[in-house]
Amino acid sequence: ANQLETAHTVTADGHYVYVNGHNISALGRGVLILDVSDPWNPVYVGAVTNNYCHDSYVRDNYIYTSDIYNGQFSIYNISNPASPVLEATQLTPALFNHNTWLSNDGLTLFAADEKANAPLASFDISDVGNISLLDTFYNGNFSANEVHNVRVLDNYVICPSYGSQLTIVDGSRPRNMIEI
Repeated sequence: ANQLETAHTVTADGHYVYVNGHNISALGRGVLILDVSDPWNPVYVGAVTNNYCHDSYVRDNYIYTSDIYNGQFSIYNISNPASPVLEATQLTPALFNHNTWLSNDGLTLFAADEKANAPLASFDISDVGNISLLDTFYNGNFSANEVHNVRVLDNYVICPSYGSQLTIVDGSRPRNMIEI
């Protein structure tokens, strides 16, 4: 009953693996944190248990979870991975957060909702106690096909979708996102 059998996605960072949307309901189906220093013998360290987590992003002792069914992303301090601390939650424009990705400077979180006609959203997370929506970008050519898995490369926000198109957005001005 408490054996890991399925998961939706996996995030790796350093010697930790974060197993998202797993089958263990006693641990909230959120994120399992495993130490894989010895990859043949992963060790359970801790868990984010508040909500089902569809995907996650990890950087600098923080995990950003995409709580798809809650329509939000959450930010946890994982400096002690055995005891993650929830610092903030934020609703996303279409209330179905599929994934997030952090800007290189760590001040902006880009979010994608897995719904038709949903935008790419940029959020100011410089103060996690006061997160604010900066801008939304809708792909004018294929508006019915949502941004599916947002990624950041330098100042570019890479936006693939189910509609077979790839859009690249200028992320250097998160208050005024434009397709480039």
